[in-house]
Amino acid sequence: MAKNFVQHGNTVTCIAPTGGVVSGRLYRISALAVVAATDAAVGEEFEGHTKGVWNFNQKTLANTPAVFALAYLTSGGEITTTASGNTLIGVFTQVGVNGSNACQIRLNGVAA
Repeated sequence: MAKNFVQHGNTVTCIAPTGGVVSGRLYRISALAVVAATDAAVGEEFEGHTKGVWNFNQKTLANTPAVFALAYLTSGGEITTTASGNTLIGVFTQVGVNGSNACQIRLNGVAA
């Protein structure tokens, strides 16, 4: 292993934003989408998962994404296939249902 290696980056330490974070929920921390590993109050450190396949039940889907369609996170916390003004977070790994609040996403671990 190279001497300058720090970590794999599957999780990163983050600072909880306004409102804090709840374990298992998806958050945009600056330019990175993460899933909170634990609950944390505003300003506290928490570990955020940057990769993996996750089930989300956050906000209603406004469209019907196909398998492996690009997934974006809106500033309001919705997951969508609409690129304009939103942050790319990964791909849908199951067909989404318009009006449903359930979807499955593979996070790409890349800051946008």
